[in-house]
Amino acid sequence: MSKRSHPLLRLTTVFALLLGALAAVALSGPVTSFTGTFEGIDARLNWEVASESGLQNFELWRHSATDPTFQKLATIQPNGTRQYTFLDQNLYKNDNSSLGSFTYKLVANTTSGEYNNALTLSQTPSAVQRSWGSIKSMFR
Repeated sequence: MSKRSHPLLRLTTVFALLLGALAAVALSGPVTSFTGTFEGIDARLNWEVASESGLQNFELWRHSATDPTFQKLATIQPNGTRQYTFLDQNLYKNDNSSLGSFTYKLVANTTSGEYNNALTLSQTPSAVQRSWGSIKSMFR
């Protein structure tokens, strides 16, 4: 004699699996990759999106250990290539800069909502790197 589950139990299980799959899709957002690297005293951020359909813009924010809040760096419009890059050249613009730990927040604004992605980069800058960053920022 084979065991058969109750039809209501099967329906509930299918519904729970479907709801879980939809939640995962809703939480992932349009950004499929968000990475960053240091290039001397600058930070290069790269990201990709699966689709630009419904994408309005990106907002890029930075927070360091010495900053009480995130500071907005840029608003970036969709470019049609699904791949983006941003060079942050103002990491060490003053003596109060962090010791090299920066958290970036990438916000993708779409017609269906706002999606946040975060990335933390860490390095210990030398005094020369911080000084050079200060000099560069004076001439911008």
